[in-house]
Amino acid sequence: MAQRESTEQAVARWEEIKNLQDTYPVFSDFLEDCMTDFMGFNCTWIQKDMGDYLQNGPLYRMLQAQRGQAKTTITAIYGVWRWIHDPTTRILIVSAGGGMASEISGWVIQIVMGWDILACMPPDKAMGDRTSIEAFDIHYTLKGPEKSPSLACMGVFSNIQGKRADLLIADDIQSKK
Repeated sequence: MAQRESTEQAVARWEEIKNLQDTYPVFSDFLEDCMTDFMGFNCTWIQKDMGDYLQNGPLYRMLQAQRGQAKTTITAIYGVWRWIHDPTTRILIVSAGGGMASEISGWVIQIVMGWDILACMPPDKAMGDRTSIEAFDIHYTLKGPEKSPSLACMGVFSNIQGKRADLLIADDIQSKK
C-alpha cells in the first residue's frame, strides 16, 4: 500500500506553491515565462493582452481572435496558473468533438508534467490521483479531498450532467451538427 506524504513533505510542497504564487501574481508574467522558457517562443503583445483579459475580464468572458493567435494555448496556460493560485480549482474542457478537448487537456498535462518549475504539482498515482487525459488530478496534497478531477475533458454532446467546474474552457464548441 502506498504511503501518504509526510507532514514535512506536504509543507514543502505548499511552500513551493506559495513561492510560485509570489513569483507569478499576474498571469501575463506566467504566460510569458511559459511561452519563452517552456515552449521556446516569444509572447506577442496581442497574446499578453489576451492573457490580461483572461485574468481581469468579466466573470463570463470569451476570447475571439483570428487563427494562429494561440487562444487555446493561452487559455490552457491560464488553467495551470489558476491551479497555482487555487489548487482546488476544477477545470472542465469542452469542445464540439471530444478530440479537441483531449488535445487541450493533453497540453495542460504536458505543462504540469514537463515544466520543472511546476515539480510540486504532478499527481501521485500511487495515492489515487488520476493521470489520464479525460480525468487528471494535481497532487492530492494540493488538491485536497474532492471527487471531481482537477481537469476533465469531453465533447459538447457528452453527458455533462453532474460535472463540476470552477473554470470552463469551451473551445470550438460550434459544429455543423
